[in-house]
Amino acid sequence: MVSQANTVRIRRLDAWFGFSAESFDMNIRNDSGSIETPAEDPPADSQAVVKNPYGGSETILVVEDHESIRRMMVRSLEKQGYKVLSAVNGVDAIQVFQGYSEPIDLLLSDVVMPEMDGVQLAEKLRELAPQMKVLFISGYTEDWNRYFNPSQGNKQLFQKPFSIPDFLAEVRKHLNRIS
Repeated sequence: MVSQANTVRIRRLDAWFGFSAESFDMNIRNDSGSIETPAEDPPADSQAVVKNPYGGSETILVVEDHESIRRMMVRSLEKQGYKVLSAVNGVDAIQVFQGYSEPIDLLLSDVVMPEMDGVQLAEKLRELAPQMKVLFISGYTEDWNRYFNPSQGNKQLFQKPFSIPDFLAEVRKHLNRIS
């Protein structure tokens, strides 16, 4: 039998963003050097139920031309319960939008992209879905002055780089805003 002193909690970290995505217990046996994971999960009543402040069930269209950033955003949002559609640029996003029959609650778009920038994309999609909220992301600070005017309503720029918790909080905050 393995003693409690030999149980170690392992946390898997996203190295770039430093966000703990999940954790699990491992039992380390000193006699043979082998590693075992517990055979069964602890009873459900022993774990506290924590309400997820970032989660939701809304539909989000993520438009980002950098594949690794797009995949990270999509994966993070899906883990929170959101329905996520994704596109690599503005032209692709219009095709995704037109091919989807349900309302899209949030357009989450990079600003600087080839073929069509995020602001042009938002203008085109808001003509078709005026209730859709828009949240821009960018790694360029000059985008704020170049593209945005405070009179533009619910458009907002969220600055890259960002941590996953900050990103999820900003998405939830933006979805909670009244249009």
